[in-house]
Amino acid sequence: MFAGRERERCVDFDSVDFIFSPACQRLRSPLLDLPLLFLTFFLFLRKKKKITSAGALGRRLFEEAKNATALSTNNGGVSSPPPFAWGVATAAYQIEGGAREGGRGVSIWDTFSKNAGDIADDFYHKYPEDIALMKKMGVNKFRMSIAWPRIVPGGTASSPVNAAGVAFYHKVIDALLEAGIEPWVTTYHWVRRSRFWGKGRKKKGGSERDAPCLSISVLKGHPRSQRAAREKEQKTKKNSKKTSKLSTTTNHQDLPQTLQDKYGGWVSPKVVDDYSRYASVVFKEYGKKVKNWSTFNEPRTFCTLGYGTGFHAPGVKSVEAAWRCTQHVLESHAAAARHFRKHVPGGRLTMNLDGEWGEPLTGSPDDAAAAQSHRDYHHGMFADPLYLGHYPESVVKHNPPGLGKISPELAKELRASMVRREEEKKRERVRERRERERGGEREREIARERG
Repeated sequence: MFAGRERERCVDFDSVDFIFSPACQRLRSPLLDLPLLFLTFFLFLRKKKKITSAGALGRRLFEEAKNATALSTNNGGVSSPPPFAWGVATAAYQIEGGAREGGRGVSIWDTFSKNAGDIADDFYHKYPEDIALMKKMGVNKFRMSIAWPRIVPGGTASSPVNAAGVAFYHKVIDALLEAGIEPWVTTYHWVRRSRFWGKGRKKKGGSERDAPCLSISVLKGHPRSQRAAREKEQKTKKNSKKTSKLSTTTNHQDLPQTLQDKYGGWVSPKVVDDYSRYASVVFKEYGKKVKNWSTFNEPRTFCTLGYGTGFHAPGVKSVEAAWRCTQHVLESHAAAARHFRKHVPGGRLTMNLDGEWGEPLTGSPDDAAAAQSHRDYHHGMFADPLYLGHYPESVVKHNPPGLGKISPELAKELRASMVRREEEKKRERVRERRERERGGEREREIARERG
């Protein structure tokens, strides 16, 4: 996206669409069509080379994607691997199903989507088969999420832990490790996925499981475009044959509905203690088996669309609520990090951030400021507190309703949460050395003498 003076209302503080403003025009990059081109190309290969096995097609897709994006540096003739991990990803509400089984509680997306995830891909019953397919594809890393209502159905810090839910994820993680697949786990997940139509297949008990699908990410457009897409989808579904079913649910957050009913969910500071306790349970249970964790997936999205525009669960329309959500997510992440260091020594913790990039339309200072403001609201609203310890300057300047305060204690916890403890100590030593070079040590000595 290119941000110019005529598009400065990309950030509209007087509207619930304070991120997705109608005045914010989007220019689609040809690179965003690459996933569709890859899909078309390999479906052609499947037909051309008679690849009839889903596993064989998946393996070809996976290997070709890795080869196409492999990075190497020519340093004395030595090539280095890509600085990222290759794998596949899912999220609990999208694939699990079993929404009324194993003691699972109700989530806000159960309520908002009228129980669209009751069956989903039936991973709850079919996970051994799905893990076998991943192994056949050559996958060695699998990003998954844990459903809060399945672990703590009541949601609160005083609610009992659901032993059946804990046992389910132990079985999934053990099956992954046995197949040589490393689990990367997210404790609170939101995701949007594209959907493909296919015939459902029968499972035991007479109900149907959605057909296996190949899922790709698509550009998130303006909410009006999303609403139009949903209306078109519903119309297509109505006109389709009865044997056709959606292969996945659309999107979700796994906040227990009880917390939304009790105090408004993420708009209340009470959610921090409740999430912290839930995170402590999963870190303690699975920390010896899983070393790569994320607290939240795309918090900007579920705060702005769930509490700002109301397009997603729980359907709240309030700029103030969206910013309160932002503050409490950051506080919850910091609280969870304290439990993480205790229960997952040597592990890695992060938060999965999303956003749209912005570039100036011209070289003028006004356009540069507009583009920076756009990046601040898409990326900086979480990245700056996590890495710098404060909200972006442009956000603080406009002071939107509900914007919280990053205290020095919270800032220190947020910065430390994103790296291992030993790395943070090393960075702290570097910062102290630089302060001494600038004369900071002398100023502190004078202050101590006066004190």
